[in-house]
Amino acid sequence: MEHQRPARLRAVTMLLSALVVVAAACGGSDDDGEESAGAATTTIDVEVDDTTTSTLPATTTTLSEADRFRTIAVELWNARNDLYQNPPADPGAALAEIFHPQCSCYEDELIALQSLIDQGGRIDGPPSVPVGVRADLTSSTADSFAVAMALESGPRRLLAPDGSVIRELAGSEPIAITLVVSVYDGRRLVDGAVVLEVDAAYVADLTAEGLP
Repeated sequence: MEHQRPARLRAVTMLLSALVVVAAACGGSDDDGEESAGAATTTIDVEVDDTTTSTLPATTTTLSEADRFRTIAVELWNARNDLYQNPPADPGAALAEIFHPQCSCYEDELIALQSLIDQGGRIDGPPSVPVGVRADLTSSTADSFAVAMALESGPRRLLAPDGSVIRELAGSEPIAITLVVSVYDGRRLVDGAVVLEVDAAYVADLTAEGLP
């Protein structure tokens, strides 16, 4: 059953100028630049079996709800990053596997990715790498949850199809974003993304959370 997004979630939008500036980076100053990386499935339901020696009773450990949400969010973001490293033939369809088409973040990503494809280029490494993520269980339900994520963006290169360097892309200071992930027809999709206006101490604290 398709999840109906609460009004408070529909208002969440991505400030793409701070996250995905491939379009600007390919035609702007050397100080701007953003890319992408990673790949993963859009849904995950993980259990880890940890069986002890025969002298102890067997036990099974399941990921906590918070870690499961954190894992899903990181894999969705890595899947988004991979599209910039390996541009798809149909960017709209590929992004719709990660972002809900009615989310403004989908349109922002589509503009940036299409600009990259129009130039026949790709990014040579993960642009905004998740380094820490925290789940917000106070506002989470079975069909929707939010996480705060710290991202690091190192220097990357815009490459032509033959591997030659089109442009050097500068890195940027670590940032924090909030992602809202909801269930639609059995799939988990990002339907809200926003850059957080926080200080370096908050980003450092979020980074210290690490990855699941």
